[in-house]
Amino acid sequence: MLKNVIFLICALATSVQGQNVVRVTGLVGFDDPSQYSFLAGTTYDLTATMVLDEGDDDFEENITLLYLTDKMIDEATPPATLVPEAIYIMDVGVPLDVPVPDFGITPSNFRIGGNIVVIWPSYADPAIDSLEINVNVADTLTTGFSETVYKQWIPQLNQGSFPLEMAHQAGASAFRVYDISGKRIPANADNQISLRGMPSGLYLLSFLYQGRMHVYKWMYTSNP
Repeated sequence: MLKNVIFLICALATSVQGQNVVRVTGLVGFDDPSQYSFLAGTTYDLTATMVLDEGDDDFEENITLLYLTDKMIDEATPPATLVPEAIYIMDVGVPLDVPVPDFGITPSNFRIGGNIVVIWPSYADPAIDSLEINVNVADTLTTGFSETVYKQWIPQLNQGSFPLEMAHQAGASAFRVYDISGKRIPANADNQISLRGMPSGLYLLSFLYQGRMHVYKWMYTSNP
């Protein structure tokens, strides 16, 4: 562990060549890892927040957001791009939200289980601060939930709409449905997940049940 910490410090420690300090203060889109596990091989839409701590009001730089996981450190993999380089204009102390579309939980960069992820901005005057988050990744091949749960939930989804109250009453939480590309299908205002209007094809159902992350893949046939 000490080796990993030293490597991480070496990877991030740079001298600041000026007065501007830009840092990442938040990343929206990764839930609390104690409540939900993200699926390996899927993609997520995230939002990173950057702040300029000091400097003048006409800050304008090419910035790219980089990330590094502990699995990447263990395997001597260089930092990867979270957000490609782009021009950002920032005022001191004013948070700037940066979209991160289709960020992939790749098996090459994330291990199954807990992952420490460090995110930081890279630009002409490198930042000295970084954001550290914990991301729990579940294997999409995990199975093992009871036949009773299957009989309650999958038929509902195949009919096109699933009320989440059923999952909560059965003792499950963090119920999620994804299409085969990894795009999450959100619940609507009625607290239901609806597949009406979605094309036929493979879908993923995931949830926490009895302390385990369960993932099930099934074929949905849309109703005319």
